[in-house]
Amino acid sequence: MKKIFQLINETVLVFGLLMLVFFILSLAIGDSAKDASSLFVYGSDSISSAAIFQLLMLSLCVTILNAAVNSNFMIKIMPRIPRLIILFVLIFMILVFMILKFQWFSADQQLPWVLTAIAFVFSFTASTVTVFLKEKEENKKMTEALNSFQKSAK
Repeated sequence: MKKIFQLINETVLVFGLLMLVFFILSLAIGDSAKDASSLFVYGSDSISSAAIFQLLMLSLCVTILNAAVNSNFMIKIMPRIPRLIILFVLIFMILVFMILKFQWFSADQQLPWVLTAIAFVFSFTASTVTVFLKEKEENKKMTEALNSFQKSAK
């Protein structure tokens, strides 16, 4: 049950960040993109319910993939870098699938694909670095606590 709540929490966090990004995008480029993208059908006025649901599904898929790739089983059988590469590829495949399935923009437009790839690489890299730094800080705290415990036990 704890794992389910953790998945829900992580999904809501990813979804909230996606909604923030798309809110800012709708204000910045919504009117110019409303004829080119189903995500900005209302221009800078709003985000459609369909787009909100699609972004929620993307958030859920990302969270489930992340949990699977970073599960204890996968950690035991595969080093970090290959797991990150697999996660990157799988999430990008889901993103491409959703872009095509929900016609977020036309498949023959180059600029949206380039911008999507850049945004994806940037956000994936930023989140990976953030998680790495957080883990490093936690490991440092645990090492200090263990050293403190060992000194007090002597």
